[in-house]
Amino acid sequence: MRKTSIAIFIMAIILISGASFSVDVPESHWAKSHIDSVTQKRIMTTDAYGNFEPNRLSTKIEALIVIYRSNKVGGLIVEEELAAVVSDYEPRFVSMGIPRVYSSYGDDVYPAIAYALDKNIISIEELDQMIIDKQPTVLKKLEFAVYLAKALNNYKSENLNKIVILQYKDDDLIDPASRKYLMFLIEEGILSSLGDASGNFNPESEVSRMIMATMIDGFHDAIEPYMTNRPAIVEIESKPIIESVKIVSGIVQKVNDNDKTIILKESTGKLTTFDIKAASITHLGIDVGFGALIQNLNAEVTITNGVATEVKLGRVYEYIEGKMVSISDIFSEQLNFRSMKVELPSGVYDFKRVYEDTLVTINGISAKPSDLKPEYSLNVQFDGYDAKRITAYSEFYEFNAMVEEIIGDSRIRLRMEYGVTFGIEFEAGFSVGDIVKVTMLFGDVATVENIGKAHIFTGNIFGINIKARPELTIRLYDDIYESHPLARGVVILDETGNETLDIYDLRLDQEVSVSTGIGGIVKIDTGRRIVVEETGSLFTIAQVFESSNILIVTDKDDRTRTLVFALGSGLSIMDYDAGDVIYAEGQALTEQIFEATKITITEQ
Repeated sequence: MRKTSIAIFIMAIILISGASFSVDVPESHWAKSHIDSVTQKRIMTTDAYGNFEPNRLSTKIEALIVIYRSNKVGGLIVEEELAAVVSDYEPRFVSMGIPRVYSSYGDDVYPAIAYALDKNIISIEELDQMIIDKQPTVLKKLEFAVYLAKALNNYKSENLNKIVILQYKDDDLIDPASRKYLMFLIEEGILSSLGDASGNFNPESEVSRMIMATMIDGFHDAIEPYMTNRPAIVEIESKPIIESVKIVSGIVQKVNDNDKTIILKESTGKLTTFDIKAASITHLGIDVGFGALIQNLNAEVTITNGVATEVKLGRVYEYIEGKMVSISDIFSEQLNFRSMKVELPSGVYDFKRVYEDTLVTINGISAKPSDLKPEYSLNVQFDGYDAKRITAYSEFYEFNAMVEEIIGDSRIRLRMEYGVTFGIEFEAGFSVGDIVKVTMLFGDVATVENIGKAHIFTGNIFGINIKARPELTIRLYDDIYESHPLARGVVILDETGNETLDIYDLRLDQEVSVSTGIGGIVKIDTGRRIVVEETGSLFTIAQVFESSNILIVTDKDDRTRTLVFALGSGLSIMDYDAGDVIYAEGQALTEQIFEATKITITEQ
């Protein structure tokens, strides 16, 4: 059997010896060796097709990410220490609109920028220039050189304040304060002392990805003597098995309601931040929603293919519902809490202690205890006299939710974004799966408007409207169009099914499969392709989902498929039951999804 050489890094990076990781860069390209080097080490990335896009311009954020990744693959990042730094800077990053996920680099953004600030690679003032008008700013060559020099001198610790003589013809265009950094990189062999073909350094030129690859490859070679984990080459008999599911247990240290993340502390002391937008939150097998997450709870996070899919809690707290009457000031340094008076629906008053670190949200947004006002509707989770989490609604609050359950004739249970659920009294006329717009006044429901139903459809992107709440218009067929906003926490999957993309990676006429739900579009899958050939097949119905208007079926080969109804087909989900054998005519949208235009129930 053919043996493959694998380089195992601390990040479990797989290197195939001698392989080319950039299919769009020819062997004759002057930067080919550098590009292959940094992509094999996963310092820089390619798209799902292996394209490196060497001429695409880089951004300042990408520059900090590749510096961070270069250090990380060499074992030079102390994860536990960096997690604390990220936690300190995180509110500032969020307020500035810095994206948590960067195309093809995943969620390395906050750790990379926090590392750069902690190591004085950039200053707080420079941080303000990372995003301008909500767009990452393009990287200049002199800027990248200074970043690399500062990062490298964290290890070299050389005195750079010495006489500097540069031979570049455009020497007069180089900022005097930056000249010492260029000289340092020249001495380390990362930069040429001669410049380009014309003898210029071009300090204000924009950095392409091939230039970035060349410079970061030189930087990585320069820090190799300081690496604590160098690649160890081993021989294996077959392809390695890549773990797709792992479980991390620990104690919840911090809950971020705004971006739906938690920081978990493991028994070893390691701190890890998890994005749990796509996760179900459960206790003893029961879905309890994001609102059950509170500091100091034991939790078990299941990671599937790099995404947190479930958080199991060791306990949940009791709760009361009512209206806030009053909240005091902090009593004293010794009695470091406030007293909150709550009127329960029965008219009885209850009192709870509220500390400064008690989790508080008002209308779904993180707030402070002092922001609470009389008449606010409250849900208070507590342990004894101590409030652990307060979920409040103010005088006016409007949001979208999905009808999860019909309770009797006049009560429905709604599920908001991120799994928060609550029941309301309202007239009949809703069905499970309806998307509704709810207006609340001081926590009391004023209006409930039915605005649609959760469904899945496939088509081509016709319009991309970038605004505070981005919106997509999808062209289905026969000039049918659907326009929806993107829900908070929307999941955008790449060609391989990984959650690595954002709205800026989408393009017009791109074929996508779209799932709508609470708040608009909840998932966009760019890996699905329409198969236009009309076909027909026998299926057995396994499950009927009235809420999303889909059938889960098995075909004659016992493969599980999802069957959806074509728009305008006249098909009704109410006509089918589990166990029915049907002949469905239509088209296969993907290997998993079949769109039916006509269905005939056959004899079982």
